[in-house]
Amino acid sequence: MKLLHYVWDICCLAVGFLLFCPLWLRDRRLRKQNVVHNGESQRLDGKSIRSRISVIIPARNEAENLQVLLQLLKNQTMQPNELIVVDDGSEDGTSSTAAACGAAVIIAPPLPPGWIGKSWACWNGALKAKGDLLLFLDADTRPSSEFIEQMMSHIRQAEGLITVQPSHAVPTSREQWSAFFNLVITAGSGASSAIPIRSAGFGPCAACSRDHYMATGGHEAVRSDVLEHLQLGKRFKANGLQSCLMLGKESLQFRMYPKGWSSLIQGWSKSIGLGAGSTPIIALLLVIIWFSGLAAAAIRLLSQIGGESIGKLLLAAAIYALAVATVSRGLRESGTFKWYTKLFYPVYMLFFIVLFSYSLILSFIVRKVSWKGRQINVP
Repeated sequence: MKLLHYVWDICCLAVGFLLFCPLWLRDRRLRKQNVVHNGESQRLDGKSIRSRISVIIPARNEAENLQVLLQLLKNQTMQPNELIVVDDGSEDGTSSTAAACGAAVIIAPPLPPGWIGKSWACWNGALKAKGDLLLFLDADTRPSSEFIEQMMSHIRQAEGLITVQPSHAVPTSREQWSAFFNLVITAGSGASSAIPIRSAGFGPCAACSRDHYMATGGHEAVRSDVLEHLQLGKRFKANGLQSCLMLGKESLQFRMYPKGWSSLIQGWSKSIGLGAGSTPIIALLLVIIWFSGLAAAAIRLLSQIGGESIGKLLLAAAIYALAVATVSRGLRESGTFKWYTKLFYPVYMLFFIVLFSYSLILSFIVRKVSWKGRQINVP
């Protein structure tokens, strides 16, 4: 009977390889699409690009991040036609920094009732943008020099919305605690999975044509949603358009919470609970099965340490090594996480479970979350 338990644990861990499989093993339907996934470059063969692309950056107290991002956008192999920074009630030098870096600055009017700040900023930027292609970027993203060129190609070939999940740069030991949040986002989206399960979109980067954006209602149609990217992707699908997901890898990175524990805890608790509620049910079940295997592998190894049976200890160690391998595979897809985060994954997994539970309470019982000095009501 105990042998069956081990077999079950191995099967649960194998689900991790389905959730984070190599590109060549993934769904053939995705690889046949014109849109290239995982940030791989695809240029328009012999086609001249006449479209105008507007980059819209919603920003609230993002002066420091904008100094980096706007310089990277200036160094692109293909220059965007305009850079727009929408200042959403900042209390730092966001507007002056953006203007000094050559961006057009829009001061968002006071936030109307029923609107979330980011959607309000994006909508105001889109209304003023002159391009026929729109690219929305969070201020903490870090694009490679060919990113605009790649995205221009993707947008022109896709009939709908393209969203990109950046690779998470996590240089400090504190930021390593974001590991399982990134794993869950990547796994739950289905973007790295061999199984044809896809969520509606990622939040840090979104791109589409102006015509499609306006036809679906844009950010005005999702004005009250904390996870506006998911609802925007659903609206594109409801209108018979695509919602394509990509992983940034080397083409787009970000560093989410470099300033301390408060921003890390507040940031993840704001969204991870609601994100789980919007995850496709198959993906959610697969993540739960994989998590059960990870937990069982850690518990079995701990229970055998100091035991009398060397054989059981070796078997438990082998299963734990398999668990580490699945976590390592997922973290390679998600960001620049360290070896010790992968080896000692149970500690980081426990942190995720505690903060995830807290997020569920905020999202579904208290129905309020906090972000950047604002209290956001959850519908």
